[in-house]
Amino acid sequence: MTYASSNLKKRVLILNSYHKGYTYSDRSMEGIESVLKTEVQNIILYIEYMDTKRIFTKEYFQQLYGIYKLKYSNQKIDLIICSDNYAFEFLLKYHNDLFVHTPIVFCGIEVFDGNFLSPTDAERITGVIEKCDTEKTIDIALKLHPKSRHIVVISDSSSSGMIFAQELKQKIIPKFRGLTRFSFWNNLTMEELLKKVEKLSDGSIILLWGFVKDKSGTIFNPKESTILITEASGVPVYCNYEGHLNYGVVGGMLMNPFFDGKAAAEIALRVLHGEKIKSIPVQRGANRYMFNYEQLKRWGIKLSDLPENSIVINQPYSFFKEHKKLTFGVALFIIFQTLIIIVLVVNRLRRRQAEEALLDSEERYHGIFDSATDSFVIFDLNGFIVEANPQACEMYGYSYDNLIGLSSKDIIHSDYCYFFEQFKRDVLSEGKFYAESVDVRKDGAAFNVEVKGAGFNYKGDLCLLAVIRDITERKKAEAAIYESKIKLQVLYDSSSDAIMLLDKKGFFDCNKAALRLFGCTTKEEFCSRHPADFSPQAQPDGIDSMTYASNNIIFALKEGSARFEHLHRRLDNGTDFPAQVLLDKMVLNGKEVLQARVFDITERRKVEKELEEYQMHLEKLVNARTRELEAANKELEAFSYSVSHDLRAPLRSMDGFSQLILKKYADKLDAQGKDYLARIKNASLHMAQLIEDMLQLARVTRKEIKRERIDLSRLAQDLIVEFQQTDQERRVEVNIQPRVIAVGDKELLRVVLQNLLENAWKFSKNNPAAYIEFGTKQVKEEKQYFVCDNGVGFDVKYRDKLFGVFQRLHSESEFPGTGVGLATVERIIRKHGGCVWAESELGKGAVFYFTLAKF
Repeated sequence: MTYASSNLKKRVLILNSYHKGYTYSDRSMEGIESVLKTEVQNIILYIEYMDTKRIFTKEYFQQLYGIYKLKYSNQKIDLIICSDNYAFEFLLKYHNDLFVHTPIVFCGIEVFDGNFLSPTDAERITGVIEKCDTEKTIDIALKLHPKSRHIVVISDSSSSGMIFAQELKQKIIPKFRGLTRFSFWNNLTMEELLKKVEKLSDGSIILLWGFVKDKSGTIFNPKESTILITEASGVPVYCNYEGHLNYGVVGGMLMNPFFDGKAAAEIALRVLHGEKIKSIPVQRGANRYMFNYEQLKRWGIKLSDLPENSIVINQPYSFFKEHKKLTFGVALFIIFQTLIIIVLVVNRLRRRQAEEALLDSEERYHGIFDSATDSFVIFDLNGFIVEANPQACEMYGYSYDNLIGLSSKDIIHSDYCYFFEQFKRDVLSEGKFYAESVDVRKDGAAFNVEVKGAGFNYKGDLCLLAVIRDITERKKAEAAIYESKIKLQVLYDSSSDAIMLLDKKGFFDCNKAALRLFGCTTKEEFCSRHPADFSPQAQPDGIDSMTYASNNIIFALKEGSARFEHLHRRLDNGTDFPAQVLLDKMVLNGKEVLQARVFDITERRKVEKELEEYQMHLEKLVNARTRELEAANKELEAFSYSVSHDLRAPLRSMDGFSQLILKKYADKLDAQGKDYLARIKNASLHMAQLIEDMLQLARVTRKEIKRERIDLSRLAQDLIVEFQQTDQERRVEVNIQPRVIAVGDKELLRVVLQNLLENAWKFSKNNPAAYIEFGTKQVKEEKQYFVCDNGVGFDVKYRDKLFGVFQRLHSESEFPGTGVGLATVERIIRKHGGCVWAESELGKGAVFYFTLAKF
C-alpha cells in the first residue's frame, strides 16, 4: 500500500551537509520544498543541518551519529533526501545502523560510482549528480576574453573544493595546454588572498569555485567571500555556481542547486508512491549558461557574443518592464474586481444553500462535526450522549449507534466521577469550561484528555458541547521533561564540583559541594553573602578582589565564558585557598545568568612548587654534568691530538723504510721477502686510514652543528665528479635529483653523502651496467633522502650490524675499507635529529635512507 492510499503520513528526513543560511543549502531546500509542499498533507518532514562547513572532524561525525541515534531510534523514517557529499558519506557509513532499509535519494554529489555500493545499498540509493561543467566555463571565458593567457583558480580545502581542484588538474587543464596557464590559490588567509587578487594584471581571469574557510580557520558565507574577491579584483571573475552570480561575477556554465533539489524531491515522491528505487537511474543535474548583465557591460561583452539560450540577470528593463508594476497592478485590480463579483455570487448561492440547510439541522450538525479534527460530543443536561462526530467514535472505540445514548459515566474514568457535574456547572454559570481529565475507551484503556466546553442549542434543547482532545502523548512528554529536570537537579546537588548560579545581583543558588568548599551550612546563608565575602580584600598580586571578580563576570556575560584563578576564603575558619574559576553564560527562565564552577587547586599549586624545585635541582645536575662533559671533551681532544701525531709517526717510518728496502735491496730479496715487505707497507697504510677514520668519527661526535640551507644535489654532483676523476675507466650511470634542499651542517652532511655515494661506487664496481641514484621521496609528512645502487647488496638479516664501528659484511680483499664510514653517517644523522636505515637484497643492490629534523 502506498502512502497515497494509507491513512498514515510518511516521515521524510532531509539531511543537509551544511548550515541554514549557507546559499547552497538554502537553494537546495527551496527546490526540495517546492515539490514536497504539494504533498504536505501526506508527509511529515524532519530537517537536519550537519554544519560541516564549520566543523568536519572524525569526533564531530561520531557525536552527530550519537545525536541522530538518540533522536530517531524510535522514529521510523520512510525516506531520506541528503544534500551534498558530507551528508551522503555520513549515511553510507551509518545508515545501516541509524536508518536500516530506508531508501536514500541524494543531490549535490560531485562524484558517484554505483560499482562501489554493496548490492543491498544499490537497491536503496539513487539521486541527482551535481556535475560542474568547468571546461565549458573556461572555454566561454577565453572566447569572451581572447587576450587572456592566465587563469587563477580560487578554492578552499573542503572535500568538494579538493575534488574540484584534482579533477581540474587531471582532466581539464591538459585540454587547454598551450592556450593558457593555470595557478591554484587555495591555502591562504582571506587577507593574503585579497592582496594577491589586487596584484593580478590584465590578461588574467579568476575562476572562483568557492572560499568558505581560509587558512586561519575563519568561516565566510559564499556571498561575503564572493563580494570581497570581486571587489578586490581588477580582472574578470567566472564561477561554476549560480549562487555567486549576483555578487560581481561575469558568469559561466553554472550549477543550480534549486533544480537539483527539485529533481531529487520528484524522485523521492516516485519512491513514496511505490516505485522501486532500483528502477530509477541516477540523473545528472541540469547546468545552464548564466551571466550578469552589469559585469558583461563592465568588460565590454556583447549579448550577441553569448551562447544561444543563455540566461542574463540584471538586464535593463524595456518600457513595458519599467511600468510592469503599474500594468500588473491594473490587471490585478480588474482580476480582483472580477473575483469580488464571483465571490459575491458564490456567497449569495451559499447563503441560499445555508438557508435551505437550516431546515434540516441534523445534516448541518453532521457537516460541521465531520470536518472537525477534534472529537465533538454533545451531552444533554442529564449526562447522556445525544450526538458525536466520527473522530469521537474512533477515539472511544465505539460505532456511532453504540456511542449515542451512553452516559458520561461510561466514558469518564471512575476516579473522575465528579467531572461531568463540574463541567455542567461551569458551562451553565460561566458559559464556558476547560479542564483535563482521564477517559476510558470501549476496551477499558484509560487515556488523558483535554476538554473544552460550551452551551449548545441542539434540536431546540439546551445541551452541552464538549470538544475533546487526546493528550496522552503530551502528558508522556511532560512527564519525561519533569523526570529529566529531577535527574539534572540530582546531578547538580550530588556533583563533587562546587557549582553556583549568579546574576547581576549576586548568588541565587548553589550545590552541596559549594557549601562544603566555602564553609557554609545552608543555601540561604551562602546566597545572602556578597561574592566579595568569599575572598580576601586583595589578590596576591595586589589587585582588589572585588574589582578582579567583577571584571571577569562582565567579561563572561559579554563573551559567553571566562576562565581565571582567584584566591578565595572560607567563611567558617577564614583560611584562604587558591581556586580555578570557570564562568559560563546560560539562559534560565528567559534570563541571562552565570554558572560558576570553582575548583580548589591547593594540591595542584603544591605539586607545581615541588616540580619547580625539582626542575631547579635537575638544572644544577645538568650544569654539573655539562662541566664534566666539557672536561672529558678536552681530554678527548688531547688524546686525539696524541693519536694523530704520536701514532702516525711510526706508521710513516714503517711505510718509508719498507719502500727503501724494496728499492735498494730488491735484488737481494726473494719473492717471499718482497711479499712480506708489501704486506707491511699495506698494513701501515690501512692502519693510517683507520686512525684517520676514527679521528673523523671523534670529530663528528664533538662538532657543534651550524645549520644553514644546503643544496645536497650540488654536493652529490661534486662528489661524483671526484670519483670519476679518480677512477676514469669506470662507466657508471648516475641520476641526481635536482634542487634537493636541506637544513643542516654543510660539512657534516657532505661527509654523509661522501660515505654513502663512495659505498655505492665501490660495491657496484663488478656490475658493467652500474647505476647510482640520489633523491628524495615524500612519505606522509616526512621527507626521506636516499642513495641507491645496483651493486652486490647485502643480506638483510645483518642490517643491524651495518652502522656499528668496525662492522663489515664483505671481505677486505674484495671491497677494501675500515668499517667506520657508516658508523660516522649514523652519528651525523642522529646529531641532526634524524634516522638512517637500509634496504637490500643480495645481488640486487642496496638503498640507504636518511631523514633530517625540520627547522
